[in-house]
Amino acid sequence: EFNAQGAYARIIHALDEHANFLQISFLLFLLWDLTLLRSLSAKSRELNRLVYLDALTSIPNRHCLDGFLTDHISSSVLPTLGCCMLSISNLGMINTSLGRTAGDNALQDFSEILEKAGRSYGFVGRNNGNEFVLVTENASEEKMKQFLSSFEKEITSATV
Repeated sequence: EFNAQGAYARIIHALDEHANFLQISFLLFLLWDLTLLRSLSAKSRELNRLVYLDALTSIPNRHCLDGFLTDHISSSVLPTLGCCMLSISNLGMINTSLGRTAGDNALQDFSEILEKAGRSYGFVGRNNGNEFVLVTENASEEKMKQFLSSFEKEITSATV
């Protein structure tokens, strides 16, 4: 004997269970997607850091400098750009006499001082090896003298 009402109730119950399963599945996949997105976002930030920041000094590297200059070469800002190249002239001697760790420490300290002194003047980065650069907009002789004075004060206060 067929009970239509009982069959209908069983179908509704099965659909409810299926709907609950779908809702739970949807939530699980949503959580998985969010977790994956968070992981990819962290990996993307790490890759950007590796591409644009110098591994030793954590300041912008040559690749980042090239991008900065490319952005400004095509604009009306180019005629007002100024550049100051700085280097640690005795880095080879430091590496030879005190070891590479001391040389790395000198590069890190120099970078920190340069970034602190140059931050308000413009783009600070490591060109390569022992060479560093400051690129500033609206450059003038006076502005560059001010930067060099600030940098000298930072160097002097760091070594005292």
